[in-house]
Amino acid sequence: MRSITHGAPVQQDPPHTFEPPFCLNPKCHFHSEHTVAQAASPWFYRHGTYDTESFGEVPRFRCRHCGRGCSRQSFRLDYYAKRVLDYRELLRQLVSCGSTRDMSRAFCATTSTVANRIERLARGAAALHAGVLQRVGVAEAMVIDGFQNFAVSKYFPNNINVLIGQHSGLLYDCDYRTIRRSGRMSERQKQRRGQLEEHFLAPSKALVEGFRTLVDSALRVRSHVHRGPDEGSAAEPARSSAVEQSSEAISTLRLLSDEKSEYKWALAGDPHYRQLAEAHIITHECTLSTEARTAENPLFVVNYFDRQLRKDLKECVRHTVCFGRNVSNVMQRMLLYRLYHNHYKAYRHRRKTERHESRAGIDEGWIERQLARLYESRPFLSRTPPIETDRLVWLRQIVTPLGKEHEYLPKFALA
Repeated sequence: MRSITHGAPVQQDPPHTFEPPFCLNPKCHFHSEHTVAQAASPWFYRHGTYDTESFGEVPRFRCRHCGRGCSRQSFRLDYYAKRVLDYRELLRQLVSCGSTRDMSRAFCATTSTVANRIERLARGAAALHAGVLQRVGVAEAMVIDGFQNFAVSKYFPNNINVLIGQHSGLLYDCDYRTIRRSGRMSERQKQRRGQLEEHFLAPSKALVEGFRTLVDSALRVRSHVHRGPDEGSAAEPARSSAVEQSSEAISTLRLLSDEKSEYKWALAGDPHYRQLAEAHIITHECTLSTEARTAENPLFVVNYFDRQLRKDLKECVRHTVCFGRNVSNVMQRMLLYRLYHNHYKAYRHRRKTERHESRAGIDEGWIERQLARLYESRPFLSRTPPIETDRLVWLRQIVTPLGKEHEYLPKFALA
């Protein structure tokens, strides 16, 4: 069984032997590792060192081609950080129903420091997942469902749509949508809802758009299964690729969901999806949500995943005082839970050596190497573009109800 806290550490090179793997300038010829590998002579030269209290002596380098400078710290996950926290222990506490305040007490750090480290690790998880989706080797049916919770206030419920493989249980994608509060309310509550909606009004077709986003993601994954990992990017648009491929080039994609009317409208109300349905590229099968949630239920994998979320993530526990205050932070924690679910958690309690990644046909050796680097190496947006839903989380572009229009994003996150 793979352990979070006892993973194989990355071999750290001494400061005098470390060599930067690539140039930090996205426009530079040596920004690609492939170009660096083909270079006849070193593309950089050493440019002195500087001392830090947290990391000791740090060597500097400069590119011979563009003149861009970098250091050993530029490639660390802790770049620009003044204090080192154990990322493995951070992830373990997060998926063990630990709140941000709990973790800050355990690390003797502020809640903002803990949130910052979660954000750094979530970017690495998004970059790793982009590579995972290009290496899926099983063309399985996809199950789509919405996990409902709330952020900021109960007047702003959310629907986190999840896309899970029916056979593997692998979480392929998740999408956040703020929805309008409904259900039984007193007159005072209705009045309060109206007052808040003067400042923020949830989109009327949030569930429809969220479902379509995951359908596009499912088509993108299915196209990678047939083309292979080296024949396209995980961030390319799914619509154009799916339309160009015939029904012979891509097998029928079975979409399973409950009987929610918004899901049916999402497919029936768009000419693109109607064309795919007529070409037998997409089939949509519905199951009543009132059916027994046993292993024989076609929606078992999402019912099981919802139960695990309620148990493992503090803000998802029912009747808790912990809830999300910022939507981007909510989704960062969700990306880390996806990492845990896909690559650490056993597929079943009695089959501890089998994980969701292996059932999806993903090379476990590649996953081991990527997980070892995850807690040490800084991800770069220009080199490992995440999928579109993860990109919104990376750039903190998901709107928080009653929040600031533009959230703070450090410049190094855009590199």
